Amino acid sequence: MDTLRSQFAALMGGLIMLLFSFGACTVGASWKLARYLHLVYGDNPASLALYWWSKAEYHLVYRMILRQQVHIHPQSRLDQSQIMVCEATHFTLIGMIIQLYVISHYVCPRVRICMRPGVMNGIWGVLAGWPMWCMDCAIILDRDNPKQAREALASCVLASGKPYAYVIYPDSRRPTRKRIDEDRERFDAPFLQHTLFPRKGGAWTLLQAAIGQASQVTRVEVATGYVPQDYEIWDLDRLAGATYHARVQQLDGTPASEDVHGAELRERWRDINAWLSQLRN
Repeated sequence: MDTLRSQFAALMGGLIMLLFSFGACTVGASWKLARYLHLVYGDNPASLALYWWSKAEYHLVYRMILRQQVHIHPQSRLDQSQIMVCEATHFTLIGMIIQLYVISHYVCPRVRICMRPGVMNGIWGVLAGWPMWCMDCAIILDRDNPKQAREALASCVLASGKPYAYVIYPDSRRPTRKRIDEDRERFDAPFLQHTLFPRKGGAWTLLQAAIGQASQVTRVEVATGYVPQDYEIWDLDRLAGATYHARVQQLDGTPASEDVHGAELRERWRDINAWLSQLRN
């Protein structure tokens, strides 16, 4: 029964994604063209697509069909500022939608994901990069080029009249056991059990670009994970009744330098791994 429920959930989830992607891309691309021709101004109406898509997937697929238990710590929503820099643990494919739900409902309804230039190529460009670009939900950020990052963020802020959460994943990639073991040795980080090691370059570049574009920047950390372990797309038969945890917290102050920020990230990711270990043990 659980396997049939999981297969039905995957089918419904895929249909919902296709419907939202087609509609949002059609509206979003048309709006971007009209804005380029100076026929319209302001925020792309498709920029809320991730909010409504994740809401539909969350309630229908994860909660109603799969009957998953979701615990969000804390339950209160954050106050919004013009720019919210959200540093999040990288998701697995199964956890991606719930994490987007958490960020869009507890941090800010309008979300932009910071993506590397290469994500616009290949299969991921077709499935994620270009659709999110049409929705104005992606910002192409060269993590090693602060000038490009500032210019990209400035163009987004100038074209936006409403608050946005700019999401970046300091640990860079989807965690696998092999990658975690490699990062543990490479960065001398024995505390790594559930995530990859956070790289400071991209997160610091985004933070500096944000500070240069807004008088108030809110820093947020989002940590997420399944219990007793993270699941992948091939674990469909184990998803029914699974438990998911998300921790959302606002961070105080701004690091004085990139090295200070890097040290802060290391300690925060140490705490995230300890939190996940406590949940899973």
